[in-house]
Amino acid sequence: YMALIINNKEGNVKDYPVKDDGTASDIVIPTAMISKEDGDKIKNYYNERYGQENIILQLSFYTHRQEVVDIEFYTEINNQKGFQLMDEFSSYYNLIKDISNFKPYYASYQLGTLSKEDKANLCVSNGKYCLTGSLPFTDEVTGKQLLIDSVFHQCVHSLTTSKENNHTEYYLDFASYYLNNCLNVDEYKKYCGREQISRYGLDASQVDQCIAASFGKEGKFKDADANNDNSILKDNLDKIREQQITIFPTVVVNGKKLKGRLTAENLFLSVCSSFNKVPQPCMDYFWHPSSANKGLSVFQIFLIVIVVIAVNVGVIFLCRKYIQKRISDRVTSSDLDIDGRINSVVSSYFALKERGVHSNTTALQ
Repeated sequence: YMALIINNKEGNVKDYPVKDDGTASDIVIPTAMISKEDGDKIKNYYNERYGQENIILQLSFYTHRQEVVDIEFYTEINNQKGFQLMDEFSSYYNLIKDISNFKPYYASYQLGTLSKEDKANLCVSNGKYCLTGSLPFTDEVTGKQLLIDSVFHQCVHSLTTSKENNHTEYYLDFASYYLNNCLNVDEYKKYCGREQISRYGLDASQVDQCIAASFGKEGKFKDADANNDNSILKDNLDKIREQQITIFPTVVVNGKKLKGRLTAENLFLSVCSSFNKVPQPCMDYFWHPSSANKGLSVFQIFLIVIVVIAVNVGVIFLCRKYIQKRISDRVTSSDLDIDGRINSVVSSYFALKERGVHSNTTALQ
């Protein structure tokens, strides 16, 4: 099933993004909106041809396929859900890391008129790129600091995916570290995760140069440089506008935004279906290239039945052995008890007999 919504007003449907209020994470029905003009065409066609107002459409969904799949990940540097998704997706990505590209984009905003104080706290590039809100567990971290950290993140990504060091999985590992050691702490430090980058063959000077270069400077980045325009934040903002991203996190695969419930497994399924030829890791994981159903095969069911029968036979055998042993022990115990009683009676008889003989002898004397 899916929901096709026809706009009841004239205008471009792109001005009315279809999104939920944050309470529909478990709804997996695809939803799309079309313009009033297109909707009227469909309704008029059905009325003229079939004389009916109720319309039943059969839809097929096609994904743009490539030899190497492009994954664009849009989120905010202080969006915990975005980092949780990257953390969960990292294990899936390792299965297809050689035939896919992953690139993160971090959001910034162009706000209206701001006071000098707000501009200094929330923005870089003299108010050109701003970020409101804070980290999940603190209100003391400024938007400016987080924006610079988002540039830091993308520098880590670009340096770990260069021709000399093409390892996107390093960045996803770094994102997992950031989630577990930076977002979940009370005290957030600037460039949180800086001590982690040496694990990926990087040093601090490389990242400093990348951040400084994005602000149009050479050498080590200084806070004063944040007044300059930033090439990375500009590219991010342009991409977000181009893709009309309004919800974070959002993932775009081969140029198409993913709809519905966004989970790591659903993302992996979408990526797997976007290859020209479904790769073996996808087939191995999902059992079938077009389905995420990991049901049991006939052989597995047969094997489980055999194991269950074998276990039951074993249990019955052990129970019978146990019962036989208990009966045998009881019989043996009873035999010993009877022997003891017979011996006791015989001993008593001879003892009485001797006493009787002794008494008779005494009387005769």
